[in-house]
Amino acid sequence: MKKNVIGDFNSRTSDYLWTVQGWNTNKYLDEIDIIESPCFLTEKQADAELPVIKEKYQRAEWTVTRWKLGALKWHEGFVRMVDGEPVN
Repeated sequence: MKKNVIGDFNSRTSDYLWTVQGWNTNKYLDEIDIIESPCFLTEKQADAELPVIKEKYQRAEWTVTRWKLGALKWHEGFVRMVDGEPVN
């Protein structure tokens, strides 16, 4: 996925980028209304963006996430459960 990077990507000092994400959940605990910031070169930049984006959007859950460049996002899968039973 193509994402904007805040700052000069070529001047980065690590193989990581950070984003701020916010979301709500529905009655089935699915993530909905997901918003995501551009990428930041440092965790400090992402941490500074968190209160700004929280002021702008009302979401129940928030995270600052570190992403390793070139790494796969998912390493394991998930199974949706309702009342303790898997849902197809």
